[in-house]
Amino acid sequence: MARFESLFVNASPRGWTLAVYQQLPGSIGLRGVVWGQASAPAGLSARLTWEPAFESWLGGVREAGRERWRGGSGGRLLRAGSAWKVVAGEEGRRLEPAGAAPRDDHVVIHNVSGGLAHPTLRLPGARPVGPRDVPSGAAAQFHVAPHFWAALVADVVHGEVVESNVVVGPVRVEFPPGCRRVSFIAAVDETGRIELRVAFPTAA
Repeated sequence: MARFESLFVNASPRGWTLAVYQQLPGSIGLRGVVWGQASAPAGLSARLTWEPAFESWLGGVREAGRERWRGGSGGRLLRAGSAWKVVAGEEGRRLEPAGAAPRDDHVVIHNVSGGLAHPTLRLPGARPVGPRDVPSGAAAQFHVAPHFWAALVADVVHGEVVESNVVVGPVRVEFPPGCRRVSFIAAVDETGRIELRVAFPTAA
């Protein structure tokens, strides 16, 4: 999984905290969760790195119309670019590593359990999402493209839902192919308001 690096330049007259967060593309009901944050006093800068990861949960037996869930990754985090397989064991289905996904912006979960499976991904603390009734021999593919959001925020920590804490922004951050670095600049615009700008390195 790629590691992302950023420089937060605070060119405004007050201190700010920058938060970088993500939503799972195309998944309904998942809100943004903070991957990292950095604080910088007025006129100074700070560095921030983050390495996004996801949890996997496996849907189980439905009881009274409700589906039981278990942590398919056994508490481990699934990183973009990884492949996994659902296998059957004495304690039910579980997830095991299965090498790399075809692309580094995907997570692939193969079902080799011999029966139907309901593999899912979720951001930490959010509801699992994924296809139901994946037959044995098939796979669920999740597109976890490096699309992030950045904002100037108040009082957030890693893994926390961020929307209600946004003060300035958010701005969409979509990395160009092969790029893993970005600069965020907090500055005063021509109307006197604080704005958050995004800048990527220019090719040599």
